Amino acid sequence: MEKILWSLFIVGLLFKIMHWPGAGILTIFSLAFISVLYFYLGIGLFNNLSINSMFKKVSYSHNQRYNLLFGAVFGIILATLIIGFLFKFMLWPGGNMMLSIGLISILITLSIYVVIKNNSKVSIAKSAFFRVAFVIFISLCLYGIQTDSIIDFYYPNDPRYAEALKQIIHNPNDTAVQENFVKLKEERMMFNEETNKRINN
Repeated sequence: MEKILWSLFIVGLLFKIMHWPGAGILTIFSLAFISVLYFYLGIGLFNNLSINSMFKKVSYSHNQRYNLLFGAVFGIILATLIIGFLFKFMLWPGGNMMLSIGLISILITLSIYVVIKNNSKVSIAKSAFFRVAFVIFISLCLYGIQTDSIIDFYYPNDPRYAEALKQIIHNPNDTAVQENFVKLKEERMMFNEETNKRINN
């Protein structure tokens, strides 16, 4: 399930780059469900439990309480980071803030984990940390990328629209900027409709 959702995210990102319809839906659907998966099933994922055994109480009896606690905490933090991905990719405000909160939280949690692990009180499966490293890597990359750079990457062939989008993100309460953006957006939609009609004919 996890691999399928990450694959859908990659497909959605490709659609976004190519300006194909459905990009937003794929991105939102995949990242939202990945975050839900980590948030609710983090305990099981970080303790190498199968999807069936996660919902059986007996599966948790052999685990130490620290393992369960860290599994839940890692799941919640990864969910926060992935919501940060979603906001960043969709150009919604608050993406960097969520990434900052998630990165600081994961660093603190990892530090505590290392200290406790030295006392042999906790032992999360090593394979589970691959997903932590993967999410941290993407988070750091996204945090270092400016929103303007993402816009330029999304719209390399439409600099007017890209500039208007940057202006409305930086000045959301400016009426003139809003009107200019709406005008360009309508022109863009009309152009796309005409292009689709020509292709269909």
